[in-house]
Amino acid sequence: MIYVNPNWTYRESVEHIRALKDEYQRGISSFSMWQKREWANFIVETRNKFYALKLKEWQIENLWNYMNNNFPYHYLIRSAKRFK
Repeated sequence: MIYVNPNWTYRESVEHIRALKDEYQRGISSFSMWQKREWANFIVETRNKFYALKLKEWQIENLWNYMNNNFPYHYLIRSAKRFK
């Protein structure tokens, strides 16, 4: 289970995102091919934790896209410097 602090700012989320991604990747890889429902539930539960953050939608999208290898880390760092 991944812990995402619901009170984190965008900058704090970016500071922790690498560790969260490592946990997320380990979690995804821990399921066997026969555990598709559990695998999907893990992804949805993790996603819901990000979308529960009190951030702007584009910030959440950036974080979630990074978690799924769709957004480079250096863009997150650059965008986090401009916001709390």
